Amino acid sequence: MGAPVERGDLRVSLVQGDTRWHDPAGNRDHYAALLAPLAGQTDLVILPETFTSGFSNEAIDKAEGMDGPTVAWIRAQAARLGAAVTGSVQLRVGQGVYNRLLWATPDGELQHYDKRHL
Repeated sequence: MGAPVERGDLRVSLVQGDTRWHDPAGNRDHYAALLAPLAGQTDLVILPETFTSGFSNEAIDKAEGMDGPTVAWIRAQAARLGAAVTGSVQLRVGQGVYNRLLWATPDGELQHYDKRHL
């Protein structure tokens, strides 16, 4: 067994904003402004549930795909902040829509977990 690795504290930032219903672009801008001061100050950013739209049937009807602007946005935020960024969005995959938790790392890796088929 090797020597223990010294690690610093894990800096976690919980971000709660005033999510604007059915306004993904506006919400991305809103949360980007809230995240900006965290650059270099946190290791993990946790965004609210369905942070780009709020939760409603109308949002489900307008769900983006994995190639949409919100997935690109969360990757860009992780890179800009130098931190992992996670939050859930309603995403269309094939014929279904999922409440998908995204996990983006500063090096561009993206993982996801489908919390629920909507």
